[in-house]
Amino acid sequence: MTWKLPPQSSFTFGKHSEAELAGFEFPVHPKLQAVTRLALAISGCDFGIHDGVRTVAEGEANFVAGTSRTHHSKHQDGLAVDAVPWSNGKMSWRPDHCFQVAVAHQLASRFLRIPIFWGGAWDRMLAELVGTPKIAHQAYVERFERANPGTKALVDLVHFQLVVP
Repeated sequence: MTWKLPPQSSFTFGKHSEAELAGFEFPVHPKLQAVTRLALAISGCDFGIHDGVRTVAEGEANFVAGTSRTHHSKHQDGLAVDAVPWSNGKMSWRPDHCFQVAVAHQLASRFLRIPIFWGGAWDRMLAELVGTPKIAHQAYVERFERANPGTKALVDLVHFQLVVP
């Protein structure tokens, strides 16, 4: 199936986002950068890269703080980014804003044929989700919590991660 892209936006990444994509020792993987850059170009919602490549110390700090469930995240390998929407001049973690960013990443992933996972529905590749990211997210949470009674689903609506073989 051929995917058609919406018209391009005028959004561009700022200095912080570019620094996060460039990394400190190595950059975010070029394929993930391509998806994220195209997502910004077609997005109806401005967003920035809050986290790209993380140091081991940052990864451990996130684990200790409870914002990560692993000591070694894909961020430390340059395989993940946190793309956070902007609203009224500030970063916003509001789900409705995050779903807009996910739609743009979904379209970009499909168009470029680069598979990525999204932290709103970990058990499916973003391009393969049926319906909107919001609907797919709700279905994921229901599936996970039904299969794992008493355990809350890990949800990270701003997380996008390259699928690697």
